[in-house]
Amino acid sequence: MVSHYEVIIVGLGAVGSASLYQLAQRNQRVLGIDRFRPPHSHGSSHGQSRITRLAIGEGAHYSPIVIRSHKIWQDLEAKTNHSLLHEVGGLIYGNTTGNGPTHGVEDFLGTTIAAAQKHGIEHELLEAQAMRERFPLFKFSDTDRGYYEPTAGYVCPETCIDTQLTCAQKLGAHLALDTVIDRIEQFDDHVRLTSADQTWTADQVILSAGGWLKSFLPENVQSTFTIYPQVQAWYRPQEPAPKNFPIFIRIPNPGDGMLYGFPPLPGDDGAMKVASEQFTQSIPVTQNDVKPTREEVDYLFETACLAIDFEPGPTHSIRCAYTVTPDQEFVIDRLPERDRILLASPCSGHGFKHSAGLGELIATWCITEERPKLLAPFSLSRFK
Repeated sequence: MVSHYEVIIVGLGAVGSASLYQLAQRNQRVLGIDRFRPPHSHGSSHGQSRITRLAIGEGAHYSPIVIRSHKIWQDLEAKTNHSLLHEVGGLIYGNTTGNGPTHGVEDFLGTTIAAAQKHGIEHELLEAQAMRERFPLFKFSDTDRGYYEPTAGYVCPETCIDTQLTCAQKLGAHLALDTVIDRIEQFDDHVRLTSADQTWTADQVILSAGGWLKSFLPENVQSTFTIYPQVQAWYRPQEPAPKNFPIFIRIPNPGDGMLYGFPPLPGDDGAMKVASEQFTQSIPVTQNDVKPTREEVDYLFETACLAIDFEPGPTHSIRCAYTVTPDQEFVIDRLPERDRILLASPCSGHGFKHSAGLGELIATWCITEERPKLLAPFSLSRFK
């Protein structure tokens, strides 16, 4: 017997789990499918922490989405007593003599400041000496300038995903985990999905499968997405970390990659996480589980510009996979000639902070069949 749903979601990472929860809240008959058992470490929604910030250097059009995400996570915390959002403050800094492009933006710091001013986000602008006095953890050059946002911080990706999936199930959503979809076909009045031993149909399908998206897409759309592995590593300070410890983003010098990090998380034995980005070496998504090399984690630490002493070598390290578009922005759109299939969450490595708000917008689009204005910049047609 074939089960029918109003919406089926393929991929239950950041955006998929958020969309499932939002649709279940709206009394939709909804099924979530994942080839693994989320939250898991095979894609891009893992690693204990993800940066969140309200003023978005990738563009001011993102800020309303992340502002809404913070409210959704706070509401979920109140409902579940789970700790999801940690507003520990955030420092974004770079060299005023010239930076490399960051997430497709030439002036990431300037765009961040403009977004804060546009949306009335509390912030401070700091020169190098003020940053040295306030944040002794870091090494600053005399030409560095910083932006500090007190409502920035981090979210816990595994806990966010698990909480939204659990809440969705309590509201009536169904899950099919450890399930690989072999085929998705659209017909006039429904979409059919098949696995090795089961078939489902739906009025609409949301594809939020990250690096596995490409197997479901036409060849002319597949080429829009490239998968880049990124390294994350944890290092333990020899002395307890300073109390005034924000999340941080160091805007790269020309030719370098962005570097970012987090304070030690409760229960993580005092280790702090540092991560970098690269967009030169791509991989098939199936290779994302390969462990980082010692050279990679050593280089990551050497370039972190931290001013305190650490124990030698990382406590552990992992990779995550960015699914990236040519302009490093999102794609959230219906597929051409397959308009019952909504493509969501090729988020180019900066999507988790927005995911709760995106789930709400995507749920609205599915129910009303009208694209929310906040999703207009993420049309697939811009790559034609």
